[in-house]
Amino acid sequence: MKKERNNSSWCCDQIEELIKNYKISIQETENQDIKRQLEIVVNDLENILYS
Repeated sequence: MKKERNNSSWCCDQIEELIKNYKISIQETENQDIKRQLEIVVNDLENILYS
């Protein structure tokens, strides 16, 4: 069964929402390892979305 992709605009909106939520989590967590992982994920998502 072939999967179809969602509307690209909808996908971009979802990625932007994830980035926003992850940035909030970075500010709220005290665990440096988790912060670093979230920063990496945010950076990767921003590169995918805006590059």
